[in-house]
Amino acid sequence: EIFIDETSQGAFNLEQALGESTLSGFISSLPQDEAGSTENLAPNRVFEQLRQFIDEDKKNDSPDFHYSLAMAYLRNTEYEKAHDEFLIALYGLDDKLDCYKKLIDCCLEIRWLDLAKDYIGKAQKIPKLAEREYLGFDYQMALIHKETGDRSKALKLFKKIFKRDKNFRNVSREIRELE
Repeated sequence: EIFIDETSQGAFNLEQALGESTLSGFISSLPQDEAGSTENLAPNRVFEQLRQFIDEDKKNDSPDFHYSLAMAYLRNTEYEKAHDEFLIALYGLDDKLDCYKKLIDCCLEIRWLDLAKDYIGKAQKIPKLAEREYLGFDYQMALIHKETGDRSKALKLFKKIFKRDKNFRNVSREIRELE
């Protein structure tokens, strides 16, 4: 279970994930300012302390924890760290599709385009993948080919998508642009 607090717009619920007594221990271990406050800690420092806290007690280490930590990194635009955490979470979570999507997003932000292509290929092999998901991955792959200068592969993929769904995203415009 991923501990998302629905009342706070999808934020990770650390208290629920760790349990109230564990959370209290974690908070009391954080460095404090002169007034005894932890509010001014940089997110990186909190992440570092949280990772150390989990390393000290492996029972709290889980794929859900890594997924949630990756989401926090992603929201903080720390794409490399998010990537690493999603990768750890991938092999223990049931929802591999979502994890692959997040890994691809991270790779695109970091400009790891070859790795993004690998993840797209793996995601497309997920059993019972919906047609729109498959088309979405083809579309991303075509955009990567376009970005890297392989216009013919991009055009071929965009035409393949157009043949299956002519209204999919901006496929018509992409084809016109590449022809």
